Amino acid sequence: MKRFFVKISVYLLGIVLAALIIDWIISSRFFDSNDYKFAAWNDIINGGMDNDIVIMGSSRAWVHISPAIIDSILNTKSYNIGIDGACIESQITRYNLYRYYNKKPQVILQNVDWASTLENEANEQYLIQQYLPYFYNKGMRKEVLPNAGFKFMDMYIPLLRYIRYWNLYDAYICADITEPVVRGYRGFDRKWDGKRLEAIDTLHFSYYNESKELFCKYVKQCRDENIKVVFVYSPCYIGATSKVDNIQEFYDVFDSIATQYECIILDYFHSPICYDTTYFYNAMHLNKIGSEIFSTTLAHDLDSLHLFEK
Repeated sequence: MKRFFVKISVYLLGIVLAALIIDWIISSRFFDSNDYKFAAWNDIINGGMDNDIVIMGSSRAWVHISPAIIDSILNTKSYNIGIDGACIESQITRYNLYRYYNKKPQVILQNVDWASTLENEANEQYLIQQYLPYFYNKGMRKEVLPNAGFKFMDMYIPLLRYIRYWNLYDAYICADITEPVVRGYRGFDRKWDGKRLEAIDTLHFSYYNESKELFCKYVKQCRDENIKVVFVYSPCYIGATSKVDNIQEFYDVFDSIATQYECIILDYFHSPICYDTTYFYNAMHLNKIGSEIFSTTLAHDLDSLHLFEK
């Protein structure tokens, strides 16, 4: 009987070791990938970045602000860690991972909008496959994975997460990806599509107290570390902004936070670009042409603030 249990134990150990090896082989395939789901994670985890500017936010930061354009005008080094579909909690966990492996910036450009910044009902399963290769990374396990919607077994059983999410994962891996990722930024070369906006009568700004408290804690920490935070209200198509029935409440909330923590606000909700669908692919997102125009404007406005003077 003892020999039987020894054989079973050896057999199970062999399965576990094989699963670990296969898991590592699959995961390592993506460690140098420039696929839009993995590129920024890889850059952050590889570490050693010493950027003057970090760009924060959801997809609107990710596709709106080009570090290359910012740097060409300001003579700085910047990186965009905007994350698609992310609520403020997910944005902050990515920033925490950035700080785990990289030096603190002088300035954070925090994209702010009335649609998602202080929401806390983000879909945890959205693009969940972006996390799959990094389960053996210490910083990722500490800063990001606990808030990413995975189950206990996903965290500790090799290959299980790939088995559970393989179809969704494979569908995204096989997607037609043409736009490159450059220092975290990805411009979309797309035409205007206003169908979703046409179907909406009114929009409403709302926020959760827990999300607001988390946001304030993050902004305060930046201030305490002598990091300057700039709230950027990057462009939305005016047809969407005009449908927000309580836009003043949005302004009041963020004006109050900015005043309390000495943040600068740059408001582009009514800039000329907001009135022309040529520069958007939907009501909330600039296309590549629009983002390059906006990034240029933003860089010149930042230059006028003299944020990097010694």
